[in-house]
This record gives sequence, C-alpha cells and structure tokens, in this order.
Amino acid sequence: MDKDTRISRLEEPNQQVTITIRPRYLSMSMVSDQELETIGSASAEGSLYLALFGVAVGGVLALGITLATVDIPSAKTYAAFWAAFLVSCVGMIYFGILSVAKYRKAQREIKGIVQESKERAALPPL
Repeated sequence: MDKDTRISRLEEPNQQVTITIRPRYLSMSMVSDQELETIGSASAEGSLYLALFGVAVGGVLALGITLATVDIPSAKTYAAFWAAFLVSCVGMIYFGILSVAKYRKAQREIKGIVQESKERAALPPL
C-alpha cells in the first residue's frame, strides 16, 4: 500500500468496512474563447452523428428482423421494406464513419489545445 493510503476499520466484527483514501490530482488549463468554442462544436457535431448512427442501426435491426420473420404478400410492400432496409444500411455506414472521423478530429484538436496551453503556462509572465 502507498504511504498516503489510510485504512480504518469498525470495531464491530460483523460490520467490517475498509475505507481507502487516495489523493486526487487536478490539472487545469487556460483556454481562449475560440478554443472553447472549437471543443464545444466538435463535441456537438460528433454527438449528432452518433445519434443518427444509432437511429440507422435501429432501423436496420427492425427492418432486418421484419424481412426475416414476416411473410409480406404484396410485392410493392416487400420492395418498400427492402428499400428502407438498404437506405438504413447506407445511413448506418455513413454516420458510423462520420462519427469516428469527428471523434478522432476532436481528439486531435483537444490534444493540440492542451499542448498549446502547457506551452503558454511554461512561458515566464510578462
């Protein structure tokens, strides 16, 4: 155990509880308004694509299960279900790729902002 860790036990034998207290570290960075807006917009756009990806996955599952388990007598209705299934598949792939791309871009931007903030913190004050 660390030397910073303290352990205390209750005296009653039936109710033994171990409490471990560990120090926490918090690092803060100074960011400009523009950098803060960059972080927020990247997060919002990525969330939108992720939500649309989820909707498309739900559509693929619902339509796929329907096509696999239900006998659809009308050829027109059957074709409409297949068209909706294919559109959902395309949407799932498209929004999945966009979600991953936006996530990676946001991570790069955040790393850049943190790096710039650390470099500014290392400079001597004016």
